[in-house]
Parts: sequence; structure tokens; C-alpha cells
Amino acid sequence: MFFTRTEIKYMIGEKTFRRLCEELSPHIFNDKFFFEKIHTIYYDSEHDEVICHSLEKPAFKEKLRIRAYEQEGQLFAEAFVELKKKYKGLGSKRRLKISLQGAQTLLSCKKPADILGDVQIAKEILFFIKKTSCFPKFYLSSDRYSFRGLKESDLRITFDTNILYRNARLSFCSDRSDEQLLAHGNYLMELKSSESLPLWLTSTLSKYKIYPISFSKYGRAFERHLAQKLNDGINTIAEKCSAENQYLCEESSENNFTEETTYA
Repeated sequence: MFFTRTEIKYMIGEKTFRRLCEELSPHIFNDKFFFEKIHTIYYDSEHDEVICHSLEKPAFKEKLRIRAYEQEGQLFAEAFVELKKKYKGLGSKRRLKISLQGAQTLLSCKKPADILGDVQIAKEILFFIKKTSCFPKFYLSSDRYSFRGLKESDLRITFDTNILYRNARLSFCSDRSDEQLLAHGNYLMELKSSESLPLWLTSTLSKYKIYPISFSKYGRAFERHLAQKLNDGINTIAEKCSAENQYLCEESSENNFTEETTYA
């Protein structure tokens, strides 16, 4: 599966989310899978070159991920391996459908070609893996509400909340080590369309003073993880220095006592 579209992101609060759903209701309808939990595993290299390159905001960037969907506590039987590319704001996605079991096997598989097969999309995915030396590296999940335009068949509006992340124990389920990415009650809104946005939508956004932002869930989670890792490193160094200082003080006190005794 292949499609190209523009994706525009916004950050809104709980009240604005409720107001938008009400005001846009004459123009939109619930998607087939209106509410679902999305589990995503991102690929990256040992030294995180893929996401670091993306955070530099180049004209062209690409990323690879495996995505599984859950409704009412049950994972779907199928998952997707997705190769996303973006050039000057215009995004394209190459998507390969595989079984959930195959997706789970990919997380520890040393030979992804055995799972992906020999179709064209699989070849492109395997080329990206070889080119970047990437492997499953980072987990993200979110609760998503999805809508579509009544008259604009290609328009999709999504709201992601309760976005969680971790970089260990990768699987398609939540974990006690998951960290929250957004403050409680915040929603990441995305407008996805291959055409211009309709007037009823842009007017509503203007009415509530909702403006586009640059936001990558993986990018922001990676930065948060990196900051925490740096902070932990600083704390470790501080604790080590404190212990060394304590040792030096104790040693100095012992030396002073010995010198005083000898002098006497």
C-alpha cells in the first residue's frame, strides 16, 4: 500500500477537544476504528542516527516502524510495517501488512527477510534496514480518536492522547516502565489530506486560535529519554564525587590526628 499526503499537527487541551468534536460534527463522521490504542515500535541504529537526522529538520527524511492496533483490550490479528518518507512537508508511506505473530517475531528476528517476504515494499524496507543498520529500538503508544470528512473522502482527523514511551522490553503492549509524553488532558491533533483543507475546517481552527506546530512523537520522546539519561549520568557523577569527597575528608582527618599525636 502506498499513499502521499500532507500532515499538519496541533496541540490542544481537553476543553478544546470537546468543543471541536461538537462544532465539526456536521462535517465529519467516526472512522471505522473510531477509538483504538496504537502500539508502535520504531527502528533506529545503535547510535540513534535515524532520529538524530530527523531532528535536524532536513528537507528529506525517512523512518521505519511496526504498528499494531488494539481495541477493547484485544490486539488485532494483523500489524503493519511502515516506511515513512517526508520531503519538504509532503509525506508518503509504504505499508506492508503482516500477521501480528510475524510482527512479534520481527522484534527479535535477525533475518527480517524471512518474515517480510519478497514483494517490492519488503525489498524497500530491507534496503532501509541494511542502509541504516537499524533494528527495533523504541516503543510508543497512544489512545487515538479518528474521524473522516463527510464530503472530503481523503480528509482524516485524528486526536492522540495518553502517549507513552519506553526504550526497553519492546513489545506490543504497555509496560510498568512506560513514561508519559504529554501532560494529562493534552491531545495531539493531526490533519491528514492530499488536498487543501476545507474552509469549514480552517475557519474553526482560526476561531479557536489553533495553530500548527512542529511535533514528532518519536522525536520528542527520544529527547525526553536523552535528557533523563543525561540527568541520571549527572546524578551518578555527583554521587561519586560526594563519596570521594567524603573519603578524602575522612582520610584528611585521620592524617591530622596522626600528625598531632606524633608532634605531641
